[in-house]
Amino acid sequence: MIRLLRWLDPASKAELVLLSSRDYLRLWKAWDLPDPSSVGLP
Repeated sequence: MIRLLRWLDPASKAELVLLSSRDYLRLWKAWDLPDPSSVGLP
């Protein structure tokens, strides 16, 4: 988590979102997230 916080640009006003697997599979394209198979989802 510390590495992530150091990497984030404060000016970008990034937000941390926790998604269930089901929601990730539903939203990954619309939110431009990595392909589910690259993050360990089926």
